Amino acid sequence: MTKQKLIEKVESVGIENISLIVTVVLLPTGAKEVITNYQELSGKINYLLGAYDDDLTLKTCKDIKLLDCIIL
Repeated sequence: MTKQKLIEKVESVGIENISLIVTVVLLPTGAKEVITNYQELSGKINYLLGAYDDDLTLKTCKDIKLLDCIIL
């Protein structure tokens, strides 16, 4: 997944219509973390777009990568 694909997912639903965001993050240990957000979703989208680079690697820790994002 890329940042562009994430943007397309947000645009397909419409930021004002998002009711749930589920992210899968690869941690430095190799573990995958599943995170569910259902509140302050526009803030979460803004965080994801700002904190991760174009390949969805965390800018402050290159060992953390956003693998997938489900937006409903």
